Amino acid sequence: MKKTAKPRLIQSVDRALNILEVLADRDESVGLTELARMMGLDSSTVYRLLSTLRVHGYAAQDHRDRKYHLGPKAIELGQKALQKFTLRSKGAPFVRELAAKTGEAAHLVSLVGGQAIYVDNRAGAGLLTVSAQIGGVALPYCTATGKAVAANLSEAELERLLASTELRKLTENTITDLGVLRSHFQEVRDQGYAVDDEEYHLGIRCLAAPVLDHSGAVVGSIGISASISSLTADKVEQYKSIVMGTARELSRSMGCVQGAG
Repeated sequence: MKKTAKPRLIQSVDRALNILEVLADRDESVGLTELARMMGLDSSTVYRLLSTLRVHGYAAQDHRDRKYHLGPKAIELGQKALQKFTLRSKGAPFVRELAAKTGEAAHLVSLVGGQAIYVDNRAGAGLLTVSAQIGGVALPYCTATGKAVAANLSEAELERLLASTELRKLTENTITDLGVLRSHFQEVRDQGYAVDDEEYHLGIRCLAAPVLDHSGAVVGSIGISASISSLTADKVEQYKSIVMGTARELSRSMGCVQGAG
């Protein structure tokens, strides 16, 4: 059996990309010393890498505290990457339609590199609306959009996803037992939609359905989020057909000939 040769990495490029990932994952700016510690590198090396990234606009420095964050070029690059996704371009009108029909915040998730990524959203009509960060991950075990995708993956894809996912107890309703979660995914597949019942955030309930492509494979999901006082259990029953119907129409626009939901 022939062994696959490991790719030869360019060390400086690899380190610069790791810096960008750290900056992207941080909610706040990070100082040079802390960044060097996180990278396991000396400060002078990290400083040179950051200087290069700054010149090209991929990193920026706050002149008040000298800390670093993502630069405008990184944001621009991310937005351009999102625009390349067919699901995002095709899904935008469906997100608007879903928000208009339900009056709740609507979200679109795309399956990218084995993860469910938020690529579009639309605010609800109420005073209190729930938003999702574009480019953020819809966790596969505790968000409706994430569960709608995960439940419809192939067995091999699901196992890879679960193996790389830490099941953290975010609320008292979060499912962290693998056996229970697998049974829950089967239920989601059977009924055609997923519900997040305060599993990610207390006080927030979400409803989502999978989006399929021309081959019948799941490529994302579309759904709504709201406070539990707005999206009551009765509203879930009322809106589930709307959400599934929207997912089905979006799937058809993606070339799917079978029903989604």
